[in-house]
Amino acid sequence: AASSPLVGRGGSGRLRAVIGGGTPAYAGMTGHLGRRGDAPRAPPQLPPPNPMRYNRGSRREMPSAIVIIGETGAAVRQYELVLLVHPDADEERLGAVVERARRVAADHGGGVTGEDNWGKRKLAYKIGRFTEANYHLANLEMEGAGAAVLDNALKLTDDVIRHLLIRLDEE
Repeated sequence: AASSPLVGRGGSGRLRAVIGGGTPAYAGMTGHLGRRGDAPRAPPQLPPPNPMRYNRGSRREMPSAIVIIGETGAAVRQYELVLLVHPDADEERLGAVVERARRVAADHGGGVTGEDNWGKRKLAYKIGRFTEANYHLANLEMEGAGAAVLDNALKLTDDVIRHLLIRLDEE
């Protein structure tokens, strides 16, 4: 009896399972699945995928929108530019910054569609050593490549403290 592999090995539950049926009741189960006699649970059912979320379709199936084509064949997009210009800049220096934006837009198949000078205003927080700045809003239209060119041009302009160029959504 001492030479039998079943005597003296494992817990009494394991010994009983092997003697009683040949294979333990927990054979093949991994992880904690509940009590020993429980059947494995089915995976939870997920809702069916929303076809509109994953399949947007081609452009032909989308509602038509008016697309203006520029001189080089690229689509002309609408942009809004807000400039924060040095508070000590006079009208001539402010005009030079705005003229530079106009020139970049014109070079890229567009132009300025509207402007609004908000004047000198106090900043919400200090930017560098500045507590106020001249605000200027401009609505532009130009090809997509012009946005990067304008962004780089404004970064290199000393009179511009900060700027924000955003593309307006097509409606």
